Amino acid sequence: MRTLATVCGVFAGAAVHHVEHSPATTSRSVVVAGPEGLEVIHEPDVNTCLWSRPLHADFAAALTSFSMSRGPVESSLAVSAGEPLELRLGSLIETLVLPAPLQAAVLLDVLFLVGVYASLARPPVIRVTVGLVADDSCRRFHTDQIGLRLVCTYAGPGTECAPDSAVARSALGQHYASNDLANLAIVPRGRAVRRAGVGDVVLLKGDDWPGNRGRGAVLLCRPAPIRRQMVGVDARRQAVHVRDGSARHRRHRQPK
Repeated sequence: MRTLATVCGVFAGAAVHHVEHSPATTSRSVVVAGPEGLEVIHEPDVNTCLWSRPLHADFAAALTSFSMSRGPVESSLAVSAGEPLELRLGSLIETLVLPAPLQAAVLLDVLFLVGVYASLARPPVIRVTVGLVADDSCRRFHTDQIGLRLVCTYAGPGTECAPDSAVARSALGQHYASNDLANLAIVPRGRAVRRAGVGDVVLLKGDDWPGNRGRGAVLLCRPAPIRRQMVGVDARRQAVHVRDGSARHRRHRQPK
């Protein structure tokens, strides 16, 4: 039986080691060719890491068709180290009401993504979110007050990340007449923004990653004609084990 403890190689309730370190003064985004390259997210100056991972054409087409035909739904659950992953995540995927073959394929991929995240963050508890997102609550560039998040889009527009060199951080959280004006103020060099493709795996450091206060990855998700089908994995109200510290979970939205 696979559990969170077995996929990340730690036991439930294991102590989190915390070591102070000097924060990096600049941040960079990295694109990697495979899952093994995601380890680079532990480098102090790496804020975002993208694994370009195209989905099989038939799988992607089926997910897009499903996203266009169903109403919005979003569900999440917390999984602790000793719980059976297949059983818990299977019940979560069922909330999407996917056709049986597609549901099985999505479950396998979500299990894989949870394993990837767990091996990198080593959390005693994680939160997994799946959904067909219809709102545009993430339409403005913002940062998240968390340690580390993994995001993968199955259908619709992918997450957009702005490199640190293109961001005016003083504009974050300020009031603007519209989201377009806010985004222009926060990221004046819009051409520098990179949008993840369908199937891509994106790792994002938040402000609560050790040494990253005030330097969290700047991101948004634009509204689109079809609902965005996505999966997100992050730590849930627990310390996250990283190579040189620990982080707390706290969700933050910029004012709309």
